[in-house]
Amino acid sequence: QYRMAQRIQAFPSAEFYDGALRPATGAVAARSLADLDGVDPDALPPALRGAVSFVDPDGERTGNTNPIEADRVAAVVEAHLDAGVAPSDVGVIAPFRAQVAEIDRRVPAGVTVDTVDRFQGSSEEVIVVSFVATGALDGPIFVDTRRVNVALTRARRPLALVGDAEALGSEPFYARMRDWARR
Repeated sequence: QYRMAQRIQAFPSAEFYDGALRPATGAVAARSLADLDGVDPDALPPALRGAVSFVDPDGERTGNTNPIEADRVAAVVEAHLDAGVAPSDVGVIAPFRAQVAEIDRRVPAGVTVDTVDRFQGSSEEVIVVSFVATGALDGPIFVDTRRVNVALTRARRPLALVGDAEALGSEPFYARMRDWARR
C-alpha cells in the first residue's frame, strides 16, 4: 500500500489481510509528521507524538453523540494544528452523523469531519477517529469491523483513536485495537 506509515498499517494488516498488507516503499513505511513542511512534532503533547495514539475521553454517550468526547477530539485536532499541520490535512471520522455535527461545531473550518461511510476512498495526513461508545458497543461501526478498517486506514501519518477504553475492551477485536493503539 502507498498511504500508511508502517505503524498505522500493522493492525489492519494483522486483522484483515493475514499480515500481507505492507508499505510499498521504505519512504512510505517511515512517514511521519516531521516530513511535512512547517510541522513541529515536538510541539504535540507527548501522548500524541507517536504514529498511533489512544485517548480515553471519559465521556458519556447520549443517543448518537458524546459531547465530552467531541471536546477531546477537538483538542486532539487543535494540538495538531498548533504543531503546524494545515486544517486541510486533518480528517475526523465518527460513526454517527450526530457526532459528526458535534465535532464539526468544535473544529476550525477546513478540517474534514464525516462518517466512516462518507470517508471511504479518502485519506488525510492526520486522522482522528471518534468511537462515541460508552458501556456497550452498539451501532453499525461496531457490528461490521470492516468499517473500522476503513476508518483506521485513512491516515497517512498519525492516527489518533478517541474512545472509552472500557467499552472498547468489552469485545475482543476492539480490545486488540485499543491495546495496539496504546503501545
